[in-house]
Amino acid sequence: MIIPGPEKRACELYSQIVLIEFKGVISEKYRREHDMPFIKIDDMNSKSSFNLYYDRSGLYEFVSIGDSIFKMKQSNLVYITKTNCDTVFKLDYDCEVNR
Repeated sequence: MIIPGPEKRACELYSQIVLIEFKGVISEKYRREHDMPFIKIDDMNSKSSFNLYYDRSGLYEFVSIGDSIFKMKQSNLVYITKTNCDTVFKLDYDCEVNR
């Protein structure tokens, strides 16, 4: 059995998150086992959690509970709106596909 290395897992996670569209408000920001950073996004219809463990863009460190967040499908750009500023992050999982 071959266990994928961290680079392959990072690229697999990146490929999954790029396909997703989300728009809502960050309701939770937390770390789970192995210090994995997650954000929970509430929108009008659902709640979603996203693992940002491999992301090196600084998104997790920047966001706060209550910030608005938006990402289009097939995009690696995440838009954050805080009370006093708007910021765009390019998700960076150190994969060839996101360079």
